[in-house]
Amino acid sequence: MSSFNNILFPFDSSIHSEESFSYAIDLAKNYNSKLIFLYTLRLDNSKKRLSAADLKKEMNEASAKRLESIKKRFDLDNLIKYEFHTEIGFLASRVLLKIKEEPIDLLVVEKDHLAELNGATDKITCPIMIIPY
Repeated sequence: MSSFNNILFPFDSSIHSEESFSYAIDLAKNYNSKLIFLYTLRLDNSKKRLSAADLKKEMNEASAKRLESIKKRFDLDNLIKYEFHTEIGFLASRVLLKIKEEPIDLLVVEKDHLAELNGATDKITCPIMIIPY
């Protein structure tokens, strides 16, 4: 059986991502892997005209709320080894950066996010598992 020490699960605010969490968590539990959640945000400052400091504060608040929601819904602290990262930008560029930064053994992607990775898949150096929603 293959060993996946580090599993990367990127997601954004789409509703379908929530449904894929259980699958990614179960996979990490089965392989006793660290699950690295990568929450990607695209902040729109065009209407708000916030300062850089206020934008960063808004991102941190959104990320903290998202993490608390996920922890509560899936009881992460009692289930698996995990890390939670928040990045501003497009999913594909953030995934490529995370794969360069950390030894990722498996990328778990929801089916509707696969289109966002097009053009980047040839640069991804680990297996990709696609989760249907």
